[in-house]
Amino acid sequence: MQAPTHLVTGVLIQKALEKKKVQPFPLQYLLVAFLAVISHGILDRLARFTYHPSVPLTGDWFWISYHSIVAFLTIFIFVKYWKRYKIGLIFSVLPDFDWVVINASSLFSFQIPFWKEPILHKFLFSFLDFLPPFGFLNTLPDWTLERKAVILELALFITLITIIYVLGKGKMNVDKEKIEKPALTVQEGEDTKSNNEKNSNWINILPIYQACMNQEQSIRTSYQSLLTALEVGLFALAIGLYELELGDYFWLLAMLGIFLCLGFGIACEYYARNADIWRIRVVKLVSGTEVEDAFREGKYRWIPLGKVGFKAESSVGHWFERILIPIMLGVWLSVLWYFPIRLPIFIPTVVRVIFTIMTFSGMLYVFHCPLLDRLIESKAGYYDYRRGKSKSK
Repeated sequence: MQAPTHLVTGVLIQKALEKKKVQPFPLQYLLVAFLAVISHGILDRLARFTYHPSVPLTGDWFWISYHSIVAFLTIFIFVKYWKRYKIGLIFSVLPDFDWVVINASSLFSFQIPFWKEPILHKFLFSFLDFLPPFGFLNTLPDWTLERKAVILELALFITLITIIYVLGKGKMNVDKEKIEKPALTVQEGEDTKSNNEKNSNWINILPIYQACMNQEQSIRTSYQSLLTALEVGLFALAIGLYELELGDYFWLLAMLGIFLCLGFGIACEYYARNADIWRIRVVKLVSGTEVEDAFREGKYRWIPLGKVGFKAESSVGHWFERILIPIMLGVWLSVLWYFPIRLPIFIPTVVRVIFTIMTFSGMLYVFHCPLLDRLIESKAGYYDYRRGKSKSK
């Protein structure tokens, strides 16, 4: 199956388990991840019924048009559902990391000894073949070169989107019922007025905290977007130079890529921590008030985890700085060490060692090395958002 079908399946799985309110949350996420990966194998077996040539048909206008639409839908689904359904999205396409590794190995002429074939897909298919209900999928007819088979995948895609919409609409109706309340009596009205007067302080403060949190997060998002655009441009330039057999300049691109990742990565992490400070203050502010339940059901659903929730948010919530940027740094470091540097003797080794040390130093800050935290943060003092305390230096 194509990526959009895998992605909406992952979204549907996560949305369905959320609707069932599987508790605790770690168990829910584990089930989402497991079912999303399994769904990938099932859909890939069903791909025999869909238009899915095994090699690119670059001279075929239908293949180019179809895959252009698929690429657009893939990006659109990621943008639309990433904020809430990232677990389902990631694990629904995780097995396709096989093709990333294999194609990158072919492009850059290096081999990972144990990853010369799609090992994730092989393991997944072996697991499915072991289960009796799925063994018959291997006997399905092969329509992968039939253009009309596009209709089958399109029908499945529309069906999945429709189910997602129906589930979402059902949740909106439930939320509406929770919000609607009967008219208050005179006595209830007086009690409510008294409670509102007592709570007016936190009601006035809450928008300020949220505005500060959103401001820090917006700055972080701007840095993320700029870094992503620059890195994509560098990777595209590297591929172009490789095709033109101009590999002598790869080390310059690698140095620039590492500089960008470290500079913007540290900035992103800094503003992510600032956003965490305000997020924690919002949590503490609404604790014990009548809106706490509403925050638990919204984007603050990690509130019930207490201090564990704060630590999880500071780790999982910083996925861009702690997952994507280290991957990019790893790629650039590999390029820097693998491709030749046209400089006098000893200098290439010094350059490689310096940039390796810089990379690991930046990662120490991102993963909270106390010494580097103190060096990079403000000298006047800093807020330890993991413990909720201010410290002076």
